Amino acid sequence: GITLAWVTTLEGLPNGHYVIGNCHAGPKNPLVIEIDPKTKKVVWSYDSGTANGNSGKRIEVHAFQPLANGRIMIAESGARRIIEIDREGKIHHTVKLQVKKPHPHRDTRLVRKISSGNYLVCHEGDGAVREYDGKSGKVVWEFEVPLFGKPRRGGHGPEAWGNQCFGAGRLKNGNTLIATGNGHSVLEVTPAGKIVWKLEQKDLPGI
Repeated sequence: GITLAWVTTLEGLPNGHYVIGNCHAGPKNPLVIEIDPKTKKVVWSYDSGTANGNSGKRIEVHAFQPLANGRIMIAESGARRIIEIDREGKIHHTVKLQVKKPHPHRDTRLVRKISSGNYLVCHEGDGAVREYDGKSGKVVWEFEVPLFGKPRRGGHGPEAWGNQCFGAGRLKNGNTLIATGNGHSVLEVTPAGKIVWKLEQKDLPGI
């Protein structure tokens, strides 16, 4: 009975179930749901569009993460916050996000709780990756994706140009790997903000 209009992420659980998130479900509500692939039934769901003070707001969910302690981390664009909830929907932890250019569709993209317990957040609209302290919520690291001297061009295809970063991950060596979205590149950045490796769109044949 649930129509997923735009699936953003799929995560596997140890029990064999899948957790799926989408920006909009039904007419507007962003859902995170758990599905049993054997029965093809939804066994759990959480509606960020109405729960925990969000009713009446425009909320989009572009990132979530099942955590080892059984909680689910959800990044709520529009509310500009990260929450950790239990399966009853109770919030156990909240981090307010610092967004310079607020917009429910562009506040966040990929968000991950990393091994340190901090949160690594891609802010699409700000063109920046920020790391938030997992307890205090303070920004402890930030990298603004450069335009490399090129003017902005609208769109999502190869004609576009910008710094609307969509993905970031922390590497074992402490560097951060960043997918620059419509910047058409992947960057490896040191804690000091130095780019030590870069892969551009035209570096690969057939792209």
